[in-house]
Amino acid sequence: MADDSIALDPASDGGAGRSIGTGALENADIVLSTTAAFISKAIRKVTDSPVSHAMLYVGDGLIVDATGHGVNVRPLAEALCDASLAVAYRHPAMTPGKAMVVRDFAGQRLGAKYSVRGIVGQLGAKIDNAVFCDANDVHRLTGKGNCQVSVKRLNMSVASDDQVFCSQLVVEAYQRAGVPLTRTPPSFTSPEELVRLRLADTIRYVGHLKA
Repeated sequence: MADDSIALDPASDGGAGRSIGTGALENADIVLSTTAAFISKAIRKVTDSPVSHAMLYVGDGLIVDATGHGVNVRPLAEALCDASLAVAYRHPAMTPGKAMVVRDFAGQRLGAKYSVRGIVGQLGAKIDNAVFCDANDVHRLTGKGNCQVSVKRLNMSVASDDQVFCSQLVVEAYQRAGVPLTRTPPSFTSPEELVRLRLADTIRYVGHLKA
């Protein structure tokens, strides 16, 4: 059973987390995870998040994700081997047909290179957000949301269409399936912002694969 203190459990619904196995997953489920590795800690530090990675479950015990090695398909067990936390989520509007579109799109992205520039852009956006949107009065003039979008747009201009990072891949796949997760470009979304979708009830908690 998952610990109630974990930020990714359904505590906001008055419930406790639950442990699940691969059999509880459905095609196109989103899995958010973290490890004790240095890069994971760095991403969590940059994004102020309990998670550092996002992946798509594509059925048959497999996931597709974007890592430093690019976009690959691999067994979920392998992907979670070093994970200290892994939680699955599902979009309430997902259908079997749309899930196949998600799976097919992820398959088309196999072999794409990892977007290091996208991660650099996320870092720049985080810093600028703290300076211009949180730490002074600029957001009172434009609206805090507008300020955050503006700094993301500025910093993510370094991103490349032929490269992708983990949460970007997830958002792109859902967008292609007609189930948009956000109103902003896929490259604007970090793993931490996928967590916010759970808090906004855009995606629903399925269970803890690791806790």
